[in-house]
Amino acid sequence: MLLSKRVSLNAGDHLSLSYYGALLMQPLLWLGIVLSVLQLWTWTRILALTELSLAYPITSLAYPLTMIAAVIFFHEHLSVTVWIGAILISTGVALVGGSRDKSPQPQEGFSSIPADDQKSVVAAHPS
Repeated sequence: MLLSKRVSLNAGDHLSLSYYGALLMQPLLWLGIVLSVLQLWTWTRILALTELSLAYPITSLAYPLTMIAAVIFFHEHLSVTVWIGAILISTGVALVGGSRDKSPQPQEGFSSIPADDQKSVVAAHPS
């Protein structure tokens, strides 16, 4: 949103080619695109190695990590209630992660279907 406002101040009308040209010249736009692709690739690899029911709760750690970053980088002062919430979130993630059985996960591709069954599925549904 802020990037769009910044570009519109420099380029004028939102429907003109100069607006889109100015937008494409913004390094933050390209950084965002690269980071989005990197995040997608990382998430895909994580899901290939573990179950969604374990991986998704771990994303909740973004909340306490954001709080810590706010204190370090922006010198924000957070209340005790906020810190207690961060501890509860972290404890919940630890409980979910620690309660998993340690059964082996599929190592090839994204499927947990045995290789012999995959051949029969592919044979039944040729592309």
